[in-house]
Amino acid sequence: DEYGTLKIETRTVENVEVPYPMSLYAFSSSGDCVDTQTVEDEDEKIQMDLPSGNYRIVAVAGYDLGYVLPSVEDWEDEIMVADYEIPETPLMMGMADIKIDTEVENKLKINLSYSVAAMDVALSGVPDDVKSVEVTVSPFYSSVNLKGEYQDSGSSLCLTCSLDEEGQWVSPLYYVFPGSSDETVLSIAFKMKDGTKATYGYVWKDAPQANKPYHLKGSYAEGLMLDGSFV
Repeated sequence: DEYGTLKIETRTVENVEVPYPMSLYAFSSSGDCVDTQTVEDEDEKIQMDLPSGNYRIVAVAGYDLGYVLPSVEDWEDEIMVADYEIPETPLMMGMADIKIDTEVENKLKINLSYSVAAMDVALSGVPDDVKSVEVTVSPFYSSVNLKGEYQDSGSSLCLTCSLDEEGQWVSPLYYVFPGSSDETVLSIAFKMKDGTKATYGYVWKDAPQANKPYHLKGSYAEGLMLDGSFV
């Protein structure tokens, strides 16, 4: 087969910095992976040599902390959150289709966007006798395949909070795949210094979406009120 050269340019929809390394995959029209390339920084040129035909080129970035990138054979393979980890970097993906012509130089631009939602918690007015605070949020998808389809619904996220200088219980900013239901369930658990526990439940009539931040704010007054909800 004759090969054509494909030069690829990547950029982010929101003009944010791409979290390298970035991996690129060339899939045939039937979904088989025919070529891959890993790019370590923005100065590295991206080029593939492919036989004539129709392809989908997929770019993935931000996967090196908290995710498991598969040994890709086809576009059904899934990127998952690593066991016992909560990602602290946002996964980005982008894709575009192209027909390779061996007679000309082929060029392609791929726009990357976040495949995850950002989430954190801030709770104020929590009683002084509370020793620890955990917030469990569910359900979420637990993976995304290389076609950009979310998979495996029913995962949960446990946010461990710490007491800050302003007296709020806050969590770090974490990244999760989108919600997998029309409703999001939150369970907020207080562990008291005397060993007892108190748990509060809340149902949000919506689901986190990719490429959006969610800041869960609440306050305590004889019970927990989520006055900020998801904002």
